[in-house]
Amino acid sequence: MRYSVTMMMLVLAGLLAGCGGKAPAPPAKSPEELVAEWRQLAAAGRENFKPEAAAEIARLLAEGGPERLTPLLDVIAENPGVPDAKLLAVISLAPVVGEAHQARLIGMTAPDQERITRAQAAHLLTALVGRGQAGPDAVEKLRVLFGDPDSFVAHAALLGMLAVGDPEAVGRSLSLWEDPAVTPPERGKIVMDFPLNLVLEHLDLFSQAALDTALPQPARRHALYLLGTLGNASILDTLKTLAGSEQDPELREMAVKGAAEVQRRIDEKITVTPIGAGPIEVAPSGGGQ
Repeated sequence: MRYSVTMMMLVLAGLLAGCGGKAPAPPAKSPEELVAEWRQLAAAGRENFKPEAAAEIARLLAEGGPERLTPLLDVIAENPGVPDAKLLAVISLAPVVGEAHQARLIGMTAPDQERITRAQAAHLLTALVGRGQAGPDAVEKLRVLFGDPDSFVAHAALLGMLAVGDPEAVGRSLSLWEDPAVTPPERGKIVMDFPLNLVLEHLDLFSQAALDTALPQPARRHALYLLGTLGNASILDTLKTLAGSEQDPELREMAVKGAAEVQRRIDEKITVTPIGAGPIEVAPSGGGQ
């Protein structure tokens, strides 16, 4: 049946094209209708989120000017508000938030604001930094938040800035990695967002991540990929250990292939070139980096 319907649609499209016909565009929705539709998506709860649809609504709103995004920013600013709705608002706004929103976002990070509001505002400020749209006030505010007494807010700012390669965030993230109080999802985000041009300098971090079964699987997979792609003799034992003991079949296969690739580079004295840096000689088997 699906095949028949598809064929009918193709035939109809061909006939319309041949006759010069064109299907009428659906009428544009008003900003109020778009916001109401977004609120319905938010009310469905995290388990039923449709992030692509929510982001498309935000895009359509943004076409009418930065002020059209105010209702979604208001959701983040609510105290106490609904955490799931705030999360969807950040997902929706991240691609379209702009310089016009910077002052309000900075204000939403103030100590008297609700903690989720503060953290989500920090996320959106880092989105501006990543696109080169943030002014010095935003960067300064985010760096101040690195030391915020609320670790939830501090980590949001720090990990967001790590993702855009901020040098200070890199250094603080390395310290955060060693903190036993940091949650596995936060550690996983450090792994996922660590600047690629610095991976070779911190292979031990990715080696630890690959071995850490408490980390989210995507983070361990990312660590294994980087170890197999950029690793040297210093991490070969890690890959061999995982090749023999890892319970996840996908990760075990990655470890097997990664160990073979690292050993090949060592044997053939192949150099590894990280992104944005010059070539680095692979350490000989049994030697240091």
